[in-house]
Amino acid sequence: MICSTEPIKPEFGYATAQKIGYFGFKLHAVCDKNVILHSFDFSPANVHDVNDLHHIKETFQNCL
Repeated sequence: MICSTEPIKPEFGYATAQKIGYFGFKLHAVCDKNVILHSFDFSPANVHDVNDLHHIKETFQNCL
């Protein structure tokens, strides 16, 4: 499971494709094909998704 004790604060972000701004958090969740949740994490809205994907890839690299 991805966890952190560091407090995070909501931030402003911008969705370029939709051309809209947003404020808050993003949920990054890892589920299997049976829709069972294995891991989740929150990030501020302005953090790019790829930052969490690197950690998820390392955590689940030996899974099929």
